[in-house]
Order: sequence, then structure tokens, then C-alpha cells
Amino acid sequence: MNISIRPWNFQDIDDLTRHANHQKVSCQLRDSFPYPYTKKSAELFLAYCREADIRKELLLAIDVEGVAAGGISLSFKDDVNSKCAELGYWLGEDFWGKGIATTAVNLICEKGWAEYDIFRIYGEVFDGNRASCRVLEKCGFELEGRLRQSIYKNGLFCDSLIYGKLR
Repeated sequence: MNISIRPWNFQDIDDLTRHANHQKVSCQLRDSFPYPYTKKSAELFLAYCREADIRKELLLAIDVEGVAAGGISLSFKDDVNSKCAELGYWLGEDFWGKGIATTAVNLICEKGWAEYDIFRIYGEVFDGNRASCRVLEKCGFELEGRLRQSIYKNGLFCDSLIYGKLR
């Protein structure tokens, strides 16, 4: 299976709409990731990607055999955290359990280390999202801590888990 990460483009609109529009995907993501995920949501996101400053944010598609199956990003921090980047990713449900997210996380970490002056990459995972925790662990991330009741999603509080990886 050919898995890569690449810039988003407007030809991805149908794939993005189809794979992002699942409650099982959005329920583990920040509220800025809408549900339902409409074609208008996809248009707005793709326009945002086109204008994004890659010195602050790297927004890429997870490509599986030519299909935009999900998204992955690094958000670069500033001030005393200027050597850090926050990792974010999601994958359409049809692609779960196939090692795709693990491959994509490894690829973006390699790209981050090679192209940016960063020393640490970290990700925040909703407690209970065991699959995402496992992806990070397989990629060499270590559990650094638990932020108690730090997430409020769909009317409920939950803990977040912080995973980090050093260069």
C-alpha cells in the first residue's frame, strides 16, 4: 500500500468531505473540526490550507493510493516553546487498523526534524482514544502526562493525555 503525506489541493474536496464526515472521527477531535463535515466545511478548510503560513503550521493530507484519507499537521510554537511543534492527525474510518496513521506520523516527524528547527513534537489525545495512543507509542512517543478534566466535548469532561517525542 502506497502511503504518503502531501499538501492538500482542491481536487481533494470529495475525499475530504466523505472521510471527515463521520461522528466516530470528529468525536475525538477539537471542536474546530466540524460535524457534520459538509462540502462547505471542506471548501473553507482547503482555502485555509492554501493561505496557511508554513512557518507556523504545516497542514498535509494523508494520501493512500491517491485518495486523501485523512489529515496530519504540525503547529509550530513560539516564545519559550519555539523548538516545539504540536502534532495533530485524523484518518477516515475506512482506513483504520491498517498502519496508515502510524506511517503518516512517522513521515511527518521525519519531515519536521529535517525541515524545521524543532527539538520536540508532542500530541494531545483524548483519554479513551486507545487507538491514537497506540499510534503514538508505536512511533516512539512517550506518555508525558495527564491533564485532568481538561477537555470539554459534547457536554462531557475528559482527561487529555500528552505524548512527546524528542529529536
